[in-house]
Amino acid sequence: MREQVEVSAPGKIILSGEHAVVYGKPAILAAINRRLFVSFRQSSKNEIITSESPKLAEFARDFVLKTFGKAKEKLKIEISSEIPIGCGMGSSAALAVATTAGLVKYLNKPFNKEKINEIAYEIEKKQHGNPSGGDNTISTYGGFLWYRKETEFLKLFEKLKFVRLPEFVLINTGRPMETTGEMVLGVRNYMNKIR
Repeated sequence: MREQVEVSAPGKIILSGEHAVVYGKPAILAAINRRLFVSFRQSSKNEIITSESPKLAEFARDFVLKTFGKAKEKLKIEISSEIPIGCGMGSSAALAVATTAGLVKYLNKPFNKEKINEIAYEIEKKQHGNPSGGDNTISTYGGFLWYRKETEFLKLFEKLKFVRLPEFVLINTGRPMETTGEMVLGVRNYMNKIR
């Protein structure tokens, strides 16, 4: 194990396919230049210092440590973020990816993005119930992606190549009245009515 590890993961925007991606439709996602930072160090007790989602961070830590057979490991984890929480910019996915990637490095396990993405998806399910997997995938791989969730066990994505996109500004209009999970459920209910 390493003495200390620091990692970060980007937030995201969905350029096309928001919410529909949960129902097997394709989406185009982009990583953004806002990141979540996590540092890990050995400690005599478990401690998480964050203003983010402490319960999700605790779940992520415990889930990853259990996955690698290190459930008894005691860590001090510090989390800070530039990604607004609850605004659809992937803060929970960045937390899942950064926590997973950081613990992989901390435990000296092989750094495998596919495995990191799989674990982060399981953490995202704890947060959102039935996510598409797109948020954690773009946070894991970065750049621009075409993404589609065919089934729970088959998710397809392809990196899109762009020479350079023009700069643009994201305007944060605040937290929506409903969570992502509530919005996805609303879309599901609507789809069931029109079928």
